[in-house]
Amino acid sequence: MGQGSDVYAKVVLSTDTKPDGAFAGQLIIESDTKDVFEWAGTEWNQKTTGGAVYVLPTDTDGTPVNLALEETVSQLVMAISTPITEIAYDLNAAAFSETTAITNDYEFDSVELNFSTAEAKTITITSSDGTILWGGDVDQTAANQGYLTTAQNFYLGFNHRGFDGGDNITIAVTQFSSPGTMDCVLRTKSGTNSLLGNPHTGWLGTDGAEYGYQLAGGVRPRVSVVDYKHEIAAGNLESHVVLPGFGERDSIQLPVGGIGEDIWEGVATVIPHPAVAGEQMTVVSTSVEDGVAGTGVITIRIQYIQASDGQEATEDITMDGTTPVNTTATDIAFINHMFTTSIGSNGVAVGNIDIYKLGDSSTVYNRIITGGNKDLTVAIRIPTGKTYFINEWHCSVTGNKPTAVRLRSTDWNGILYNGDDPVFIFKDTAFLAEGNFDRDLDPPIKVPGGSTIKISAWAQQAGAFASGSFGGFYEDE
Repeated sequence: MGQGSDVYAKVVLSTDTKPDGAFAGQLIIESDTKDVFEWAGTEWNQKTTGGAVYVLPTDTDGTPVNLALEETVSQLVMAISTPITEIAYDLNAAAFSETTAITNDYEFDSVELNFSTAEAKTITITSSDGTILWGGDVDQTAANQGYLTTAQNFYLGFNHRGFDGGDNITIAVTQFSSPGTMDCVLRTKSGTNSLLGNPHTGWLGTDGAEYGYQLAGGVRPRVSVVDYKHEIAAGNLESHVVLPGFGERDSIQLPVGGIGEDIWEGVATVIPHPAVAGEQMTVVSTSVEDGVAGTGVITIRIQYIQASDGQEATEDITMDGTTPVNTTATDIAFINHMFTTSIGSNGVAVGNIDIYKLGDSSTVYNRIITGGNKDLTVAIRIPTGKTYFINEWHCSVTGNKPTAVRLRSTDWNGILYNGDDPVFIFKDTAFLAEGNFDRDLDPPIKVPGGSTIKISAWAQQAGAFASGSFGGFYEDE
């Protein structure tokens, strides 16, 4: 305390007169002896003798603060109690069973059991609805440490599990066949307030259910940490969808007008884009064997983006060899994937299978090549309202032909550059003549919904063969 407070304390103690601003419960320290006194309303009562240290609450201007008049946050003060306490119970005379009788909400803290001998016994701890909290004879494997156990000392913690008043707990121990005693203590924590719900002893799932911690061998907490991307691939995360792109390109030629070649198996240098309003398309093979009566591909599935809402949709198409088959869909804005769903004895496509613009077979949007069962086109469009994350990408070049391979998409910093002539902006690049390039992207490249991603190559010498791929997933924006 400062000198002013010392003088103030001395005056008060010498006159025993309630000072201005004093209130019941106010504490002061005598400056010489360090004795602590409390104002009781009419007099100062000594609380401690020298040496005690207190922090006297004051306002910013030094005025004493009456804590009784201040807003405070109520705290639930929990007290330990022992609703079951049994010492030296004779288990040779009778089996043990005792139930708590608790009327207020409480937390189940622990149970301690000590046996005088190592005779086998089964310990069962249940709640009032019959739920087995520990032990019992339902599980008769070694993992149940309460079944026919010869252990003599147990301390069982229950992670402060909450129970409503009247929801009582029963401890039961089977009878000994020879002399032996048991000490049993059940501890709980309770207070004057009702519990709003059970304290969580694990994680809450998206369904609101509580998932506890798994115990290794029944005694040690064990947490299994699974990679985030693995969980997405396993389908365990809602609204997260894996959408890869991969493909090949044969005999890449020198750029004409600076235009690179897209990595795909079509004839055109650049993959054509359907009209923004969407189109109906046609599917056909160069072989009569790709059809119901043939040995090649019988049915295919196209996975496409709808022009109407920008979302993914699928359509299954039955092949008819060299006879064109039109799609039912009329608003196809982009083909993400095309793959075989049923096949004849040949096991792969006998001819090239193209999907092209209705009425214009020269405008091919995707292709399954002879000997394949899926397109090899490195190009996908992200559904509207989703955000895509490119986690990694790969490319390779053979033929010892120096080639620049570039990852591209129709966006930059979240802004789309689409339209009938979209702008594919470079996102990453690799230069190689022979071999592979792999890059994990950390952090990943973020791509907005509606953007199209592809990989293209610029050869410095004609004749290079290249492959490319990227991996990632999309989630709700």
